Amino acid sequence: MAGEAPIAQEPLHYFNRVAKILTRIGDIRLRPLGFATAQLPVLAGLQSGNALTQAELTKLAGVEQSSMAQLLARMDRDGIIRRTPDPHDGRSSLVELSDKALDRFRRDGKFFSKAIWRSPRAFRTARSRRSTASCSAS
Repeated sequence: MAGEAPIAQEPLHYFNRVAKILTRIGDIRLRPLGFATAQLPVLAGLQSGNALTQAELTKLAGVEQSSMAQLLARMDRDGIIRRTPDPHDGRSSLVELSDKALDRFRRDGKFFSKAIWRSPRAFRTARSRRSTASCSAS
């Protein structure tokens, strides 16, 4: 295919693949706790016990408002968050972690932290092993 750049010259392709791999690893590690990688920005923002608005969570996560609305709807359905009317703004609601999610954090907090922070390290270790193996084979 004339005129097309070889895939090796398109680093965005590799960044996308790495992101998908890390997301899968994170999801596998978080599944036993009932969480998913996409929920991490919300979980991090709410773990202190403070309630935030959807707009604040959207800004914190750096995503579009519609994406955050869908994510929060799924988290609400799964019992991870609860919404309460905002006493200062009748049009919006405050989002906070449910008692169920807070219990998971208290019970499995150490596992949760290890599951999250270990994923990139596991990826780097696997990558360096492959690099070492390919250098040895040369």
